[in-house]
Amino acid sequence: MDLEEHSAVDELNLWARALEREIRQYQAIFRKLLRLRLAGDRFAGDRLSELHLQQAATGHFIVIAGQHVVKVFNSDRLPAQLQHLAPSNDLAKQFTYLRHIGEHWEEYKPWNGAPSGGARHDYEWDFADRTPWSISYSINRGITIGGILSLEEVKGALIPLLQALVAEIDASSLALPIKATA
Repeated sequence: MDLEEHSAVDELNLWARALEREIRQYQAIFRKLLRLRLAGDRFAGDRLSELHLQQAATGHFIVIAGQHVVKVFNSDRLPAQLQHLAPSNDLAKQFTYLRHIGEHWEEYKPWNGAPSGGARHDYEWDFADRTPWSISYSINRGITIGGILSLEEVKGALIPLLQALVAEIDASSLALPIKATA
């Protein structure tokens, strides 16, 4: 593995681990919110607001980390033995849509009054029956953010990637020459 490939593996490892961590964090926040809602605590308003803000930020970090994973795969710097682990085109598109909407929300919000374009147009074209601000849960898909991104599907793609990265990093660290410093 040359230096360029080694750098790409390190970058992919960083973003894949960040994605894994943020998904776990999001699921923990989701469970806390659910417990508070089910408890019916009428004095939990501030805590609910705080958790909703954490949930929104963590959801955006998931999208950013996922987008970076896709970006590394699109860079053509990875070793050939990892290329088959690239996220599906559908998953890559979902990360792209949600990041675009998260960063250009003013194009989407209905009170803007501007013609539908950019992030809003792209999302509505492919997902006319959904909304990018939604969070849902189902037995089949688990938690879905932005109406389209199932965290279970992301985890399903992430697990084999993380396993392959561990093997690749172990193999490459043995193969890298240690440069003596004078």
